[in-house]
Amino acid sequence: MPEKESTAQQTGEFHPPASTSAESGWGDVSIRDTDLKFAVLKRVMQLTGTRIPDHAIEDINTAKALIGHLVKKPKPKKLAESLLVNEKLTALPNLQIFDRRYTPIDKEKEVGRWKVIEKELERRGLPITGTA
Repeated sequence: MPEKESTAQQTGEFHPPASTSAESGWGDVSIRDTDLKFAVLKRVMQLTGTRIPDHAIEDINTAKALIGHLVKKPKPKKLAESLLVNEKLTALPNLQIFDRRYTPIDKEKEVGRWKVIEKELERRGLPITGTA
């Protein structure tokens, strides 16, 4: 038996022990009881830092459903992030996606007039970006 362990360590392979029928049913553990569900969800949210919305809490009745909700990929926080993932939109030649608001200063920089405008504003002693 020690020879088998040493060869597994040398090759870097990991073979977990065969699961028993008691271990394979962990996902079916019921958390329908409201007190138990509240305690489990509160602790899971504390440990993971992931907030579970109220409408999703109603649907979580088993441990597998809870884990499934936790590993689900979160939605992007900004619309631009989700649009940049779409390759059809990024391939369009007449569409630009910005991660922030497109300002008049951006328009002037694109045309090439911003340096001239900035120098003239400095010469007159006026604020450059609109704030004093």
